[in-house]
Amino acid sequence: AAASRPQSISLVGNRRIGKSSLLYYLYHPATRKKFLADPEMYMFAFIDFQQEQLSSVQAFFEVIYDALYQEYLEKFSIPVSPDYSGFKDLVRALDAQGRRLIILVDEFDMVTTNPVFDVDFFAFLRSMANKYNLAYVVTTAEDLQSLCHSQQIAASPFFNIFSNFNLGPFKHEEAQELIAQPSEAAGHSLEPFAEEIFAFAGYLPFFLQIACSVFFELLKNGRSKSRETIQEAKTLFLEEAEVHFKHLWEKLSPNEVALVRKIISGKKPKESEQYLANKL
Repeated sequence: AAASRPQSISLVGNRRIGKSSLLYYLYHPATRKKFLADPEMYMFAFIDFQQEQLSSVQAFFEVIYDALYQEYLEKFSIPVSPDYSGFKDLVRALDAQGRRLIILVDEFDMVTTNPVFDVDFFAFLRSMANKYNLAYVVTTAEDLQSLCHSQQIAASPFFNIFSNFNLGPFKHEEAQELIAQPSEAAGHSLEPFAEEIFAFAGYLPFFLQIACSVFFELLKNGRSKSRETIQEAKTLFLEEAEVHFKHLWEKLSPNEVALVRKIISGKKPKESEQYLANKL
């Protein structure tokens, strides 16, 4: 966002990997103050299209205006109509003031898979980002172009304006920090249970949070580290996590499932399977 022309970003990752959390972090005023030299020159709109009924192009622009209005638009006398012309007038006026508009969109596939939005719509969004200080930061579960309602949309040059950023599991140090720091600050350190938490959750942030929550509640209730405590924690963890594990498993391709079964059996991936291992 701080570049001479803000760059549009596509955040790609599995369900519950932390895409929405990252968007909220980027949107938070404290984050802007920390990382942007002139945060007051930026306007951020946060939109979750899962919560919106997108029945028309007009509805799309109305959602954006609603997201901007309370924080920004009432301070500016810029007439905005919910259509291509109105949005262009808004972006052009802000650009003339030296302001940058950053539109954060969670679940952007709700737009790309919606037949209401045609090739001309995506061409318009692309032209706005190319001409003015406007950028889109969007989240999807898969690459944008694989989530389109037609091949014509998938071939749109609109998708070329995005830099892809794939979200995956935490690194060991990051996961260790999530386990240790919040729990210690709350008075019940989970660091002694780190090995068990990793065994339950791996390095996926959502599952780490579930495991940490389970152990933390047991410690709050006076439990100490024992075989019985760990077994009870595992039972409670699986009660909450199993449906999410199942969802992840069902989303794997047949080749990915075969590779996972192979790794579980103790066999190493072949060189020809390494690309799949990297993806997983």
